[in-house]
Amino acid sequence: MPYPKGFLESRAVIKPGIFTIIPPEGRVINSIPGFEGCKLTIIASPKHGASFVQYVGSVEAGGKTLVPFVEAPGVETFLFVMDGDGELQVRV
Repeated sequence: MPYPKGFLESRAVIKPGIFTIIPPEGRVINSIPGFEGCKLTIIASPKHGASFVQYVGSVEAGGKTLVPFVEAPGVETFLFVMDGDGELQVRV
């Protein structure tokens, strides 16, 4: 889908500390260290004023994390699978 207004423009609105709206056409695929075969977009982060980090993305066949995703004490992780199936390994 092309950008609605022109080259490198979208309907995305980021008001740090207030709200962020990133429509699908405004999402940027990021290279996140430790992820292989994954296409991820950062939707929310402390740089946007949030107290959390949220990714939206897809995992290709064989995609995985190369290191434990979160090991810091007190950090909660939530995974929501919208389509397909996969294998999840959890260490507590």
